[in-house]
Amino acid sequence: MLAGKILSDDLIRVWVDDPKLRALVFAFLRSPSGQDQLRRNEYGTVQQHLEPPHVADLRIPLPDDTEKPAGLLETVTAALDARERAIAMATTADKQIIELLEGENR
Repeated sequence: MLAGKILSDDLIRVWVDDPKLRALVFAFLRSPSGQDQLRRNEYGTVQQHLEPPHVADLRIPLPDDTEKPAGLLETVTAALDARERAIAMATTADKQIIELLEGENR
């Protein structure tokens, strides 16, 4: 997904080997509780800078049994798949509109 993209040196990659745990971590980081933890050392409305140690120190509540939140895992996985499809469709639409406009200008 990041191939061919220009990224900031402020990007922090969180790597989780287990796909089930990866989905749970993703869902938690997007949740209000996860966002509160990410912003715990900040005040105001702007996150000035987030360092890898800030992310490494997060307390992420994970169940002992990863089968327990199966519904959540399915929802997160479906949402991520839908997001990927939407990005691909938007990229295709962008290319098509450029081709259309270039054809009109000839």
